Amino acid sequence: MSVDSAFDKLKKFVEFESKLNTLMYLKLVFKPCGESGLMHIAMERESAYIPVFKVGDKIYIPISSVLGALRAVAESIAKASIDSIKDPVEKMLAEAHCELEEDTVRHICSPLGEKYVDFVKNLVLKLKSDKNLYRYFLTDEALQEIETILKNAKQLTDIPRAVEVILSSLCPICNLLGGSGTESKISILKIEPETMGIYNTTHTSISRQSLVAAPAHLFVHEHAIIKKLTVILTIKNIEKESIEQKLLKTLLNYLTTIGIFIGGLKSIGIGKYILDVNESKGEYIDLNNIKEKKELLEILTNIEAKIQKPLKNLINELD
Repeated sequence: MSVDSAFDKLKKFVEFESKLNTLMYLKLVFKPCGESGLMHIAMERESAYIPVFKVGDKIYIPISSVLGALRAVAESIAKASIDSIKDPVEKMLAEAHCELEEDTVRHICSPLGEKYVDFVKNLVLKLKSDKNLYRYFLTDEALQEIETILKNAKQLTDIPRAVEVILSSLCPICNLLGGSGTESKISILKIEPETMGIYNTTHTSISRQSLVAAPAHLFVHEHAIIKKLTVILTIKNIEKESIEQKLLKTLLNYLTTIGIFIGGLKSIGIGKYILDVNESKGEYIDLNNIKEKKELLEILTNIEAKIQKPLKNLINELD
């Protein structure tokens, strides 16, 4: 575990993220998988966490629902392919990445135990040597608080939450999907569901005591029949040959073969969709190669017109 290597990575991270270097535009068209083209419309009493709801006669899918579904898949892919990460620092942080039930994303699940705690301590000490760099991540007060807590830290749970802004910058999962103090590179601009109607289905309740069906107790769910779901998104600052790029490619391939669940009630097979590779399109633009301001302005203000390349071609270019 090289603290010097991690320190160098933090410097490169700050340098690369200080400006917009690359942009990827994607138009992802999802189609129902088999006969599961339904989306559960939650009732108003569940509005604090509903994945899909209705406005008048139209359904509305919050961006957070789709982004959360994509994040869950990408995290699973990354965790399942840890051994493919060659860089030791990136591998160590990906292993430590976890989302605890009562918490946000943390980097305290390392199999290295106390050695990992020592790594975090030494990294914070090293960061102090570059005042401009540590101030990118922390205030003077936050650094002092972290040092005080880390002084006697021995267990993973002793790692203070405030240090997450540093650790998430070294984690390839957080670098793509966002973490504590690290913005997600993926931004969803628009979600357009094409519906064929809305109707109700009746289900049998389950007794929580006996865990068997309770035929006398029925409940009704409202569903939207989805013909097609179009998601327009951008992905910024994806470096060529980076772990984030490889993770993105694997995610897109997963969506075209396995699919994704959106809209709740996954236990009864509702809301599974497959990415239609023939209708989906994308474009990867290296902004450093654009010299004319007029061309740059056109790219940034007329996004959808730039999404022309078949998605399967773009996926192949992500090697």
